[in-house]
Amino acid sequence: MVNSRMMRNKMQPSGILSRTFSRCFVVFIGLILGPWILAPVLICKEAETKFLGVFTHTEHFLPFDQQLESAQELLQKNSHIHGVSIRAAWKYLNPQDGTVDTESLQRLIQFLVSKDMWIYINLIPGNHSTPDWLYQKGARKFVTEGFRANKIPYTPVPWNPIYMKEWESFLEKVAPLINREEKLFSVVVLGHNTDMEMHMPSAMEDMAAWKKLGWKPDVVYENWCHWVDVYARLFPKKKLMLVLSQMYGTDTVDFPARIATYAIQKYPDRIILSNHQLQGRFDYMNASDPQHGALIQFRDKAPGCWECLGSWLEQPERQGSVDMAVLNTLKANPLFIQIWNRDAKADPKYAREIDEKFNAYVSLGYEELKKKLQKEGLYLTKEQDTWSREKEKAVSQPKSESPLLNRWQKYRDSFFNKPEEKK
Repeated sequence: MVNSRMMRNKMQPSGILSRTFSRCFVVFIGLILGPWILAPVLICKEAETKFLGVFTHTEHFLPFDQQLESAQELLQKNSHIHGVSIRAAWKYLNPQDGTVDTESLQRLIQFLVSKDMWIYINLIPGNHSTPDWLYQKGARKFVTEGFRANKIPYTPVPWNPIYMKEWESFLEKVAPLINREEKLFSVVVLGHNTDMEMHMPSAMEDMAAWKKLGWKPDVVYENWCHWVDVYARLFPKKKLMLVLSQMYGTDTVDFPARIATYAIQKYPDRIILSNHQLQGRFDYMNASDPQHGALIQFRDKAPGCWECLGSWLEQPERQGSVDMAVLNTLKANPLFIQIWNRDAKADPKYAREIDEKFNAYVSLGYEELKKKLQKEGLYLTKEQDTWSREKEKAVSQPKSESPLLNRWQKYRDSFFNKPEEKK
């Protein structure tokens, strides 16, 4: 029997990912109308997805040489990882105005390619990833007490012209490195973000501060559409990933679906929809949910992928069962499932179990798998969820006996402990 990972590694992104999104052919009818006329008729099947396997991620708070060392340790220990999400802080690549250094990022990419990893990249502009020189050039800064309470001292105003100009200029400079590597198949669309997800600070004091800075729903939507178009132009052969989540509360509750609609209509063969909320505590995914609903709504037009809500190792009550997690993914069009870096390093069993159960269950589809899990007593409803009664235990700080991980924690503490500023 051929190893499934070996089969995946032989598939090139240009082939599998083009088939993933649509299989199209052109019928020419020029002979009927005359030899000088050719009328192409485009006929497409529904989106079809090949499951790429279990992914994990690098640590965006680490410089790239340290990310490389961490990735080397991880892949030496865990042979059940098929892809890696690179998380790249803007300030590490562009520490000084006018100076962009991609050499260390290139070494990380080359290592992952040498290990036959599928790769996608998050170039993170906001929050702690923003270089300080941007504010010195006059970019507007968002900061409130409520925001700092979430360990985010300040972030650029997404629609500020200085920020928009500098972020796009930076993307133009790193685009050649990303575009020339085939195994790096996707780029996450980021620009109106503090991190990888869409959600933004939306407490009462946060919204009051946003409105003083020109916030309006139309401004938010237009800004998002702008960045979708910028990424499509700068990364013409890459898939574009949207990490869907709630944004500014009730005024933008429908925005994840609206932005996904815009992207899919304009770039129909290039969009991947993602969500970082996957759990297996109960059957929870539905098409109307603002966090993940678009993955279900557009399952026939774009593949979906998930990062786990929490750690299978450290937060099992929050994560639930692998069986139920796989069931939830089958409501959409699964491309891969991503686990936390700590889980991937701690024990290969987490990636192995997800991969094995997904491949065992995927042919059943959602309805048949639901019946199977009900029969085996593994199916859970929302009423059976115990996490809400055990939150303190479920969200406890991850612990590790790894000296390397403990060393990474020092970098993390340094990265997130930026001095607070009022302006």
